[in-house]
Amino acid sequence: MREELLKGQLVEVQLETFINQNGEVHHHIFDEMGRIVKLNEHYYIRFEETNQNQQLPKASITIKIHPQGRVTVIRNGEQTTRLVFDKKQKTISRYATPAGLLELDVSTTRLQFVTSDQPFSGALDVDYHMVSGDDIFGRYQMHLRFTT
Repeated sequence: MREELLKGQLVEVQLETFINQNGEVHHHIFDEMGRIVKLNEHYYIRFEETNQNQQLPKASITIKIHPQGRVTVIRNGEQTTRLVFDKKQKTISRYATPAGLLELDVSTTRLQFVTSDQPFSGALDVDYHMVSGDDIFGRYQMHLRFTT
């Protein structure tokens, strides 16, 4: 294991998302500097997501990649969201809305994580959809690329 990963290593991060809700598709790309660390076989990638709307504060993103193929994404901004992706089972996410807490089922249809050396880099791809009751809330894709 690379010694730098135990202490945390600077990485260039590109996060690309596709959001399909109610027939509308939104595409976002974020290029940020972050840090990756490996603790107890888990990778943690942390970075600040610069908001395209200058009125809103930056959001702090933490992505935890479990060795068993599970990924947790925590986004701390105006609101905190926590998504867990697991191809083997549905997970539940809770969103704060003005009307109260909305509970969504998260179904992961694709989850792939690969790394390579020289330079140390990696890619995380997640396709998923969220359902509230019988209604599909949206379909999503997340593509994360990082390199030292």
